[in-house]
Amino acid sequence: MTRTIEKPRTMRSTDSYMKLIRKFPLRPIRSVADYAAASKMIDALAVRSEAELDQGEQDYLAVLADLVEAYDDQHHVIPADTRHPHEKVRALVAENGMTQADLAKLLGVVRSLASLILSGQRKITVAHAKKLGERFRLDVGYFL
Repeated sequence: MTRTIEKPRTMRSTDSYMKLIRKFPLRPIRSVADYAAASKMIDALAVRSEAELDQGEQDYLAVLADLVEAYDDQHHVIPADTRHPHEKVRALVAENGMTQADLAKLLGVVRSLASLILSGQRKITVAHAKKLGERFRLDVGYFL
């Protein structure tokens, strides 16, 4: 189990946290106006690197991001991708400027097998799905 060691809280981090709380209190986001204001606060903090933010600012940003994510989850449902796995792969390959040969190299297969996968004539194996998931930063299940 990995444990994160927090930096000790300083008066500066407490002051910066409270300053942000006074500017935009951490409350559930209930409207488009609240969402816009929260996004503006996130943008103001996110332009700085994490190393530039003191612990209070990091804590505030983490909680505010969670509140925005909760609002997004509730109000902006993304429909499930119902395409067949080979269609998903074909779209990702095209979107990323990859060729059939690039896909074959990624999967560790010959080019003809990559062609069969792209056309849907061969199923994507779990091993292929793992490699695709790593490359495209998606869950393995997306490809199965």
